[in-house]
Amino acid sequence: MVQVKVGETAKNGGDMCFKTPLELGHYMVETYENSEEADIAILEEQLGVSKEEWLRICARVYEDEAMRSKFTEILNRRINDLL
Repeated sequence: MVQVKVGETAKNGGDMCFKTPLELGHYMVETYENSEEADIAILEEQLGVSKEEWLRICARVYEDEAMRSKFTEILNRRINDLL
């Protein structure tokens, strides 16, 4: 199981840390786009939003309370299935 932490960049052991929510968002998108077993449509279905909306949410977490709430909801309710 991979632990995802937003806050500082470090990749050690099974932990993956990201400097920003947007860095996490890009990582997830690129992982699905480059996967042979999955594609971006699967990610969008699991997140409940389009790739573009996911990246918009990640980019605006610190400026927009609604985006922060949506980001938190996705992390808490949907992302465990992806990791």
